[in-house]
Amino acid sequence: MDCDMAGYKQERYEEIRNEMKNMLIKVGWKKDYVEKSVPVLPISGWNGDNLLKKSEKMAWWNGVDVEGYDGKGAKFHIDTLLNVLNDMVDRPDRNTEAQMRLPISGVYKIKGVGDVLAGRVEQGLVKPGEDVVFLPTHTSSNPCGGKVFTVEMHHKRVEAAAPGDNVGMNIKGLDKLNMPRTGDVMIYKKDTSLAPCKNFTAQVQTLDIPGELKVGYSPIGFVRCGRSACKLTALNFKVGKETGGKKLESPMSLKSNEVAECVFEPVHPLVVDSFKKCEGLSRIAFLDGNTAVMLGKITNVEYKAI
Repeated sequence: MDCDMAGYKQERYEEIRNEMKNMLIKVGWKKDYVEKSVPVLPISGWNGDNLLKKSEKMAWWNGVDVEGYDGKGAKFHIDTLLNVLNDMVDRPDRNTEAQMRLPISGVYKIKGVGDVLAGRVEQGLVKPGEDVVFLPTHTSSNPCGGKVFTVEMHHKRVEAAAPGDNVGMNIKGLDKLNMPRTGDVMIYKKDTSLAPCKNFTAQVQTLDIPGELKVGYSPIGFVRCGRSACKLTALNFKVGKETGGKKLESPMSLKSNEVAECVFEPVHPLVVDSFKKCEGLSRIAFLDGNTAVMLGKITNVEYKAI
């Protein structure tokens, strides 16, 4: 809200609020739920407005009353982001028993420490002393792996990192000629359940697109920290206004605001997983230039041999 265009004005806030809610409804959120249970706040992360306490720069802001999303009828008055996090949001279940998955968000060389890798744990536990590899950089002919020496959060060493934790890890034994890269996914060396994908099937929602999307179209797919151009190789079915809300098998193209099942083939090495096995690595966004064209989740993956 602090930028010149917004200027803390109520009109600009309402414009963005309405656009955000319309976008949520277009991608499948129920309209009644969006109107009653989704608070949209005017904030400034830079200046701290409406983060911890109510801002004095927006006298028009009286907060918003919303219903809890659990269906129990609880009601909340929301003024700040802190209200949302403390009053409305419940901590999600964390799957510590699943196979460990950690997308790498940064690779650093720190004097006196060595190689430090940063990332967020998607599932499982990250523990010191475990041998790890980094996909898709790691291959049988050109290994990329090491051993977790220490794990730290907020400059404090921990015995294990759980899902949702943002951590820094000191990794020993890395090959300087084949280092991990941002976008790699760290897994335990003994884990054989994940590999770079040959192709994947995804359920997608198209957004506002200027024309039609056909087989051969290659937007950039983003999965957590990883990215690759992904070639659309098959359209299994779609549902939309053009189909009368019914499933149309093997359509010729996709248009704006349609739900579809598609098959994609990454042009460059990419690591993804199915929604049933790892939700974080199954959520994908497709961009064409700077414009989002599709959002979706991956339902099936065909892997390459490492």
